[in-house]
Amino acid sequence: MRIEVLGPVQLRDDDGAAVEVPERKVRALLAALTAAAGETVSAEALIDRAWGQDLPSNPPRVLQAKLSQLRSLLDTASPGGRDLLLRSPGGYRLDLTAGTCDAAEFRTAVRSATGLPAGPQRAELLEAALKLWRGPAYAEFTDELWLAAEIAELQELRLRAVELAAEALVAAGTAEQAVTLASVVRQ
Repeated sequence: MRIEVLGPVQLRDDDGAAVEVPERKVRALLAALTAAAGETVSAEALIDRAWGQDLPSNPPRVLQAKLSQLRSLLDTASPGGRDLLLRSPGGYRLDLTAGTCDAAEFRTAVRSATGLPAGPQRAELLEAALKLWRGPAYAEFTDELWLAAEIAELQELRLRAVELAAEALVAAGTAEQAVTLASVVRQ
């Protein structure tokens, strides 16, 4: 299973096929839990992030129903996936493992590349990381204040990755690829 947030929020099954998350509220919950990176998010915060000022008549009950839908989708994506959505006294969290989320994979790749000397290996690693992007991070939720810091940090890291990749490509003697990379990422 894979959760993708470097573009529209998507869920993919073990074979890489998209699992439709048909309702915006469920996608918002998936986005909120993914952005928390394994940390617990209170029920109140999840309600606020999914509904904002437009609260349903019984927010805790409706939250439970939407989280049940999310559990079913996680199970569709990967057998036993429902067990990744954990409840604790403080709220809920997604137990994300390495490789489960494109944003985490991107962060890891940029950190790894930063430790490499400028050259082909760094360029290759960063180019692969930049290909994970399919549009603006959390595309459907870019106006949400609760995601602003996460989106800004990912965008800043993306720009840093482009800068490091361009340096590496120039050092490898392929400056024209650096120009192409920068123009593609700007789109």
